[in-house]
Amino acid sequence: MKTKLIKKLAQESFANNKLDENRVKIISNKLKRKDLRSYLRVLKILDRESTLYVSMPITDDASVQNTLQIRFPNKKIVYTLNKDLLAGVKIVDNDLLYDFTLQGKIERLIGRFYDTND
Repeated sequence: MKTKLIKKLAQESFANNKLDENRVKIISNKLKRKDLRSYLRVLKILDRESTLYVSMPITDDASVQNTLQIRFPNKKIVYTLNKDLLAGVKIVDNDLLYDFTLQGKIERLIGRFYDTND
């Protein structure tokens, strides 16, 4: 089966940026083993692209959640509790890492200080 068709099937497996289990079952039952591997690989990639992973020291911060929902309206947002963060938020969007934490800010400032003194 052509890769374009497999990608189209994987895209059709999503409804409102959520994976539809019934569609996946129907499609996977009709695919050959080799095509099924490709289909699952594309599903994982599409799921990763449509998901935003957020690490915060407090998971019930409504203002941050509202802001993220407004900034990323078409993404599924997964919140994780990370007590190691001093203050702020770490966001992973596909392969981009946004570090809005106090520790990250301090490390960037120290890096700039040492870079300018060489």
